[in-house]
Amino acid sequence: GVNTQKGILLLQGILAAAGAMSNRESKYPAASRILQEVAAICAGLVERELEPLRGRQLTHKPTAGEKLFLEYGVTGIRGEMEAGLPSIGKVALPCLREALAGGLSFNDALVHTLLALMTVVDDTTILNRHGMAVLQEVRSIASQVMSAGGMLMENGRQRIAALDQEFIARRISPGGSADLLAATYFIHLFENKYQAVD
Repeated sequence: GVNTQKGILLLQGILAAAGAMSNRESKYPAASRILQEVAAICAGLVERELEPLRGRQLTHKPTAGEKLFLEYGVTGIRGEMEAGLPSIGKVALPCLREALAGGLSFNDALVHTLLALMTVVDDTTILNRHGMAVLQEVRSIASQVMSAGGMLMENGRQRIAALDQEFIARRISPGGSADLLAATYFIHLFENKYQAVD
Protein backbone atom coordinates (compact mmCIF):
# COMPACT_ATOMS: atom_id res chain seq x y z
CA GLY A 1 0.00 0.00 0.00
CA VAL A 2 3.02 2.32 -0.19
CA ASN A 3 3.84 4.27 -3.33
CA THR A 4 7.61 3.99 -2.86
CA GLN A 5 9.63 3.50 -6.04
CA LYS A 6 6.71 2.45 -8.26
CA GLY A 7 7.83 4.78 -11.06
CA ILE A 8 11.40 3.54 -11.30
CA LEU A 9 10.31 -0.09 -11.05
CA LEU A 10 7.86 0.36 -13.92
CA LEU A 11 10.38 2.35 -15.96
CA GLN A 12 13.33 0.00 -15.51
CA GLY A 13 11.17 -3.09 -16.02
CA ILE A 14 9.90 -1.79 -19.34
CA LEU A 15 13.40 -0.64 -20.33
CA ALA A 16 14.85 -4.08 -19.58
CA ALA A 17 12.21 -5.66 -21.81
CA ALA A 18 12.76 -3.05 -24.54
CA GLY A 19 16.51 -3.55 -24.36
CA ALA A 20 16.12 -7.32 -24.69
CA MET A 21 13.74 -6.94 -27.63
CA SER A 22 16.08 -4.48 -29.33
CA ASN A 23 19.00 -6.82 -28.72
CA ARG A 24 17.30 -9.45 -30.91
CA GLU A 25 17.61 -7.05 -33.83
CA SER A 26 21.18 -5.96 -33.16
CA LYS A 27 23.81 -7.03 -30.65
CA TYR A 28 24.37 -3.38 -29.74
CA PRO A 29 21.10 -1.55 -30.41
CA ALA A 30 21.01 2.21 -30.71
CA ALA A 31 19.18 4.21 -28.07
CA SER A 32 16.55 5.23 -30.63
CA ARG A 33 15.58 1.57 -31.17
CA ILE A 34 15.22 0.98 -27.43
CA LEU A 35 13.06 4.09 -27.06
CA GLN A 36 10.87 2.96 -29.97
CA GLU A 37 10.37 -0.38 -28.23
CA VAL A 38 9.37 1.41 -25.01
CA ALA A 39 6.74 3.40 -26.91
CA ALA A 40 5.43 0.24 -28.60
CA ILE A 41 5.19 -1.67 -25.31
CA CYS A 42 3.41 1.25 -23.62
CA ALA A 43 1.03 2.20 -26.44
CA GLY A 44 -2.37 3.13 -24.98
CA LEU A 45 -1.14 3.10 -21.36
CA VAL A 46 -2.53 6.53 -20.45
CA GLU A 47 -5.86 5.82 -22.12
CA ARG A 48 -6.21 2.47 -20.33
CA GLU A 49 -4.96 3.45 -16.87
CA LEU A 50 -5.50 7.19 -16.37
CA GLU A 51 -8.24 8.47 -18.68
CA PRO A 52 -10.93 6.19 -17.15
CA LEU A 53 -10.36 7.92 -13.79
CA ARG A 54 -11.78 11.23 -15.01
CA GLY A 55 -15.20 12.01 -13.58
CA ARG A 56 -15.37 8.74 -11.63
CA GLN A 57 -15.81 8.11 -7.95
CA LEU A 58 -12.68 6.16 -7.09
CA THR A 59 -13.12 2.91 -5.19
CA HIS A 60 -9.44 2.78 -4.23
CA LYS A 61 -6.88 5.14 -2.76
CA PRO A 62 -5.25 6.74 -5.82
CA THR A 63 -1.55 6.39 -6.40
CA ALA A 64 0.48 9.59 -6.52
CA GLY A 65 0.46 9.37 -10.32
CA GLU A 66 -3.32 8.96 -10.46
CA LYS A 67 -3.85 11.83 -8.03
CA LEU A 68 -1.60 14.17 -10.02
CA PHE A 69 -3.31 13.21 -13.26
CA LEU A 70 -6.70 14.08 -11.80
CA GLU A 71 -5.47 17.31 -10.20
CA TYR A 72 -3.13 18.68 -12.88
CA GLY A 73 -3.59 16.50 -15.97
CA VAL A 74 0.04 15.34 -15.67
CA THR A 75 0.53 11.86 -17.13
CA GLY A 76 3.81 11.23 -15.31
CA ILE A 77 5.98 8.26 -16.12
CA ARG A 78 3.13 6.52 -17.98
CA GLY A 79 2.84 9.36 -20.46
CA GLU A 80 6.59 9.73 -20.76
CA MET A 81 7.03 6.05 -21.61
CA GLU A 82 4.08 5.97 -23.98
CA ALA A 83 5.70 8.86 -25.87
CA GLY A 84 8.99 6.94 -26.12
CA LEU A 85 10.80 8.76 -23.29
CA PRO A 86 11.34 12.07 -25.13
CA SER A 87 13.03 13.65 -22.11
CA ILE A 88 15.72 10.99 -22.47
CA GLY A 89 15.99 10.86 -26.26
CA LYS A 90 15.81 14.61 -26.88
CA VAL A 91 17.40 16.02 -23.72
CA ALA A 92 19.23 13.62 -21.43
CA LEU A 93 21.20 11.45 -23.86
CA PRO A 94 22.42 14.39 -25.99
CA CYS A 95 23.34 16.25 -22.80
CA LEU A 96 25.23 13.26 -21.38
CA ARG A 97 27.14 12.78 -24.63
CA GLU A 98 28.03 16.47 -24.77
CA ALA A 99 29.19 16.48 -21.14
CA LEU A 100 31.38 13.42 -21.62
CA ALA A 101 32.81 14.87 -24.84
CA GLY A 102 33.52 18.07 -22.89
CA GLY A 103 35.83 16.12 -20.58
CA LEU A 104 33.62 15.76 -17.51
CA SER A 105 33.98 12.70 -15.31
CA PHE A 106 31.06 10.31 -15.58
CA ASN A 107 29.73 11.45 -12.19
CA ASP A 108 29.88 15.13 -13.16
CA ALA A 109 28.33 14.37 -16.55
CA LEU A 110 25.42 12.67 -14.78
CA VAL A 111 24.96 15.68 -12.46
CA HIS A 112 24.93 17.91 -15.55
CA THR A 113 22.37 15.62 -17.19
CA LEU A 114 20.17 15.58 -14.08
CA LEU A 115 19.98 19.38 -14.19
CA ALA A 116 19.03 19.24 -17.88
CA LEU A 117 16.24 16.79 -17.08
CA MET A 118 15.01 19.05 -14.28
CA THR A 119 14.42 21.81 -16.85
CA VAL A 120 11.85 19.76 -18.80
CA VAL A 121 10.41 16.95 -16.67
CA ASP A 122 6.98 17.15 -15.01
CA ASP A 123 8.66 15.81 -11.89
CA THR A 124 5.85 14.09 -10.03
CA THR A 125 7.92 13.70 -6.85
CA ILE A 126 8.26 17.47 -6.57
CA LEU A 127 4.70 18.04 -7.72
CA ASN A 128 3.27 15.55 -5.23
CA ARG A 129 5.21 16.92 -2.25
CA HIS A 130 5.27 20.65 -3.02
CA GLY A 131 2.79 21.57 -5.75
CA MET A 132 2.97 23.22 -9.16
CA ALA A 133 4.52 26.52 -8.04
CA VAL A 134 7.60 24.78 -6.63
CA LEU A 135 7.90 22.54 -9.69
CA GLN A 136 7.90 25.61 -11.93
CA GLU A 137 10.45 27.28 -9.66
CA VAL A 138 12.72 24.23 -9.82
CA ARG A 139 12.50 24.17 -13.61
CA SER A 140 13.36 27.87 -13.77
CA ILE A 141 16.33 27.54 -11.41
CA ALA A 142 17.64 24.49 -13.27
CA SER A 143 17.36 26.40 -16.56
CA GLN A 144 19.35 29.29 -15.09
CA VAL A 145 22.07 26.91 -13.86
CA MET A 146 22.28 25.22 -17.26
CA SER A 147 22.49 28.66 -18.92
CA ALA A 148 25.46 29.33 -16.62
CA GLY A 149 27.16 26.24 -18.09
CA GLY A 150 26.08 23.62 -15.59
CA MET A 151 28.91 21.31 -14.62
CA LEU A 152 30.91 22.43 -17.68
CA MET A 153 31.67 25.87 -16.16
CA GLU A 154 33.00 26.92 -12.75
CA ASN A 155 30.12 29.36 -12.19
CA GLY A 156 27.64 26.58 -12.98
CA ARG A 157 29.37 24.17 -10.59
CA GLN A 158 29.22 26.74 -7.80
CA ARG A 159 25.52 27.32 -8.44
CA ILE A 160 24.87 23.57 -8.43
CA ALA A 161 26.62 23.20 -5.04
CA ALA A 162 24.51 26.04 -3.61
CA LEU A 163 21.36 24.59 -5.16
CA ASP A 164 22.10 21.21 -3.61
CA GLN A 165 22.21 22.80 -0.14
CA GLU A 166 19.07 24.84 -0.80
CA PHE A 167 17.11 21.80 -1.95
CA ILE A 168 18.26 19.78 1.07
CA ALA A 169 17.11 22.56 3.39
CA ARG A 170 13.75 22.82 1.62
CA ARG A 171 13.39 19.04 1.31
CA ILE A 172 13.00 19.28 -2.46
CA SER A 173 13.85 16.00 -4.15
CA PRO A 174 13.67 15.75 -7.95
CA GLY A 175 12.92 12.03 -7.75
CA GLY A 176 11.16 11.79 -11.11
CA SER A 177 14.13 13.39 -12.85
CA ALA A 178 16.47 11.07 -10.95
CA ASP A 179 14.50 8.05 -12.18
CA LEU A 180 14.87 9.27 -15.75
CA LEU A 181 18.59 9.84 -15.13
CA ALA A 182 18.95 6.20 -14.04
CA ALA A 183 17.14 5.15 -17.21
CA THR A 184 19.45 7.38 -19.27
CA TYR A 185 22.47 5.66 -17.72
CA PHE A 186 20.95 2.25 -18.50
CA ILE A 187 20.40 3.18 -22.15
CA HIS A 188 23.88 4.70 -22.41
CA LEU A 189 25.43 1.46 -21.17
CA PHE A 190 23.28 -0.60 -23.51
CA GLU A 191 24.20 1.57 -26.48
CA ASN A 192 27.89 1.51 -25.59
CA LYS A 193 28.30 -2.26 -25.48
CA TYR A 194 27.42 -2.64 -21.78
CA GLN A 195 30.71 -1.13 -20.62
CA ALA A 196 30.33 0.37 -17.19
CA VAL A 197 32.15 3.64 -16.68
CA ASP A 198 33.79 4.86 -13.46
